[in-house]
Amino acid sequence: MQRTVGVVIAVIGSLAGCKKPSPDDVLLARARDLASAMCACKDKACAEDVHFTATTWSSDMGLRDRSASEAVRKPLAEAGQRYRECRVRLVGEPAPVASPVPSPVPSPVPPTKPARPAAASTPATIDGLLALARDWAHEDDGRIRIVNLAVHYVDAEGQLDDEDGEVTLELGTGAQGASGSKRRLGAPVKAAPAQASTCRSLHWTRKDGWWTTETTSLTSCREASPPFPRCTVPAIWKRAIAKGAPAEALAVLRLEEATPRQWSFTIVDEPRGIDIKHRFADDCDVAIEKP
Repeated sequence: MQRTVGVVIAVIGSLAGCKKPSPDDVLLARARDLASAMCACKDKACAEDVHFTATTWSSDMGLRDRSASEAVRKPLAEAGQRYRECRVRLVGEPAPVASPVPSPVPSPVPPTKPARPAAASTPATIDGLLALARDWAHEDDGRIRIVNLAVHYVDAEGQLDDEDGEVTLELGTGAQGASGSKRRLGAPVKAAPAQASTCRSLHWTRKDGWWTTETTSLTSCREASPPFPRCTVPAIWKRAIAKGAPAEALAVLRLEEATPRQWSFTIVDEPRGIDIKHRFADDCDVAIEKP
């Protein structure tokens, strides 16, 4: 063991005689020195002596939590392989899983954003789908808002028909007021960030789940003033029922950002001779869009 320690110290001393070695230089020099000491052994006792020294050094330096730079990863791996092969030759057993000669640590992979909203529960409701879409949009870009809503075949409880129900949500950005909701009174007004010209829409059906489409605007994506929508689908259904709409039917509803906002409510069944069309203001006070 004393011979091995002396070699390690000599290597470090030679590095110190030149410019100050980097942590990676010292790490690689020690790894190569330990590999050479192991391969110079002639019997098992010497191999165990070197391995004890190497294991102690590795533990003291905290090398299992150390990440080597790209420049020394390959020679470090080569030194580790040489160390293990020589030890196996002398000891007659594989080197331990946690080798005292550090292996390169891969660079962490940054998390990716989800490509689409999470799966909807059963039965799917408009409120539930809107919440999933907002959660996804907020994680993707906090400025994204819903600017157009089209709901096909939804009942009075706000549940989409499993077979034919479909939702389309056009995505835009939150309206940039001149004052700014977080700007303190008297503070200067800052220019609004540039808006994207590639606009997306979210689509959902029970069969296919979520998917997205993109369109290119000549100017920029539309702006929405939250909350959008202010009224829930059941609230609009309630108004339609008060005007004579059959409560057991399936309806098509649409709402888009406009001044004033208005819901389009339609029930069409040609074989039964039913053609119901209403428009309702989006003026409820209880619906709150998640920021």
